[in-house]
Amino acid sequence: MVFFDEIKQTLITEGAPQPFFQVTLVGDSVAFLEGVKGIKEFSTEQITLFLNKGEITLFGEKMKIKKFCQGDLVVCGKINKIERL
Repeated sequence: MVFFDEIKQTLITEGAPQPFFQVTLVGDSVAFLEGVKGIKEFSTEQITLFLNKGEITLFGEKMKIKKFCQGDLVVCGKINKIERL
């Protein structure tokens, strides 16, 4: 994680805009999302989430929302693809 923190710090000091959301994948079975405003659709094969600007959809198999609190969301299951709309 130190490597990613260094990259973020470099982008911040160079004036790059802050992201409205962040997705961290752990293999293909866990996704940690930050900046989520709400859940639009949910099934075990597709989860669509509201962001500050736009939406994001996760596609997979046997997906479950494990936690959703203060904009942070954890999804477990087989994650095949993520698309931002």
